[in-house]
Amino acid sequence: MGEREWKKLVLQVDKLTLGQRAKLQSALERHGAEAQVEALIDGAREAAPACPHCRVSRVVRNGQANGLQRYKCRACAHTFNALTGTPMARLRHKGKWLAQALVLSQGLSIHAAANKLGVAPSTAFRWRHRFLALAQDDFILGRSDKAQLTAVLTPMLAPDVVLCTDGSSALAAAARHIGLTHQALNMSSGPRTRGPWHIQNVNAYHGRLKEWMRRFHGVATSYLASYLGWFRALDRSDSTCAEPACLLALALGHGTRP
Repeated sequence: MGEREWKKLVLQVDKLTLGQRAKLQSALERHGAEAQVEALIDGAREAAPACPHCRVSRVVRNGQANGLQRYKCRACAHTFNALTGTPMARLRHKGKWLAQALVLSQGLSIHAAANKLGVAPSTAFRWRHRFLALAQDDFILGRSDKAQLTAVLTPMLAPDVVLCTDGSSALAAAARHIGLTHQALNMSSGPRTRGPWHIQNVNAYHGRLKEWMRRFHGVATSYLASYLGWFRALDRSDSTCAEPACLLALALGHGTRP
């Protein structure tokens, strides 16, 4: 916009009613939020613009569409943008995505989120699970037997770790198989600690999870992985990563996984 057009626009603003000014301000805020989201999306893709179709990095810029940079793969000739192949692909109203990330950080219910975002509850529900699609990648045990526990714990625990448990025979068997020092505490019949050994950190985490889950008044089993990943992301976040932009980056797969 040239200087003359800009001055004409400013003069027109003076003629707006209070209601019109409020609508204009709302539109500017929405467009500003959308621009911020688009910058975050494109910035993440710029760091590693690999083709989501063939995973080759020989890509070139190919114009823009819907506010996002488009790319073309020289290997497979497919075009794509930074959202292609992610749970956020074809999701509308990018101007509200930071607000959606904020209601996630606040742990609001579906209806409370819908009211805050100004969308239908069905939309709030769909957005929630799109945003949480990557958070549910946490490993969830199919069975709590020796084989499953051994497979999960072996790559996670150093050889000199002392594994403290609540007396589970499966965990004890897994510890023996891995070769870990094991301290079992029977919480129902004995003291909660034995010298320096305790499981209070796990109990505290479990307590925080139960308290946080109460607000949802029950969660369908099919969605439980999403909610566990959601809580895990919030519980591990510091004050900076709890910001909406950071949670949006997690939803896009560009941040640290929970």
